[in-house]
Amino acid sequence: MINVYDVLIIDDHPIIIGAYENAFKLFAIKNGSYQFNIKTANTILDAVNLANSYNHNHQLDLVLLDISLPKCGITNMASGEDLGIYLKSKLPKVKIIVITSHNDNLRLSNILLRLNPDGLLVKSDISNDNLIEAVTNVLSGSPHYSSSVNRFLRKKISQKSVLDEIDIEILTEISNGSRTKELLSIIPLTKSGIEKRKRLLKEKLKVIGDTDREMILMAKEKGFI
Repeated sequence: MINVYDVLIIDDHPIIIGAYENAFKLFAIKNGSYQFNIKTANTILDAVNLANSYNHNHQLDLVLLDISLPKCGITNMASGEDLGIYLKSKLPKVKIIVITSHNDNLRLSNILLRLNPDGLLVKSDISNDNLIEAVTNVLSGSPHYSSSVNRFLRKKISQKSVLDEIDIEILTEISNGSRTKELLSIIPLTKSGIEKRKRLLKEKLKVIGDTDREMILMAKEKGFI
């Protein structure tokens, strides 16, 4: 019996998409019980349009999602994380494997708790074999994490270290040049509440220094914006 799966690969680097496609093709050749219908997207907008083409009669089975996608003003999504949340709401049966180049504990914690993907892989851990291992595990209903993620999970990082949606919005607005008085019209907090959030953000991000610029640079380094 041949199992046929519809797969969507989302990454803004065509070379990486090609490598993932090749891994699927090689696996299908070696294992005749699997067949993959693969579609690809380079942008958040392309991915949303493709996702919207699926329905109850034509299900999407699996998404490989790069978390570090450029923001999309048309969809009001700032990252692959936002896209993943949308995909889960639009296609509740789809399995999502998130792929990230960031192995920072805070970033991994945020992805797991906000998106709760079926699989989470750090790019530096990926080979053809362990990518396909992740795919087969997830399609069979078992979660799969790459070695870096498993090391992180063993450390049992506290959920208190996670950045919530307001934290991300503050970081995004400051990185776009917004000042505190402008944040007051955007963020549902008082001035003192915003300043407190900024102090806590600097602690969570382990910022060396006290300036907003240093905070934004660290947020970008960790892949939050």
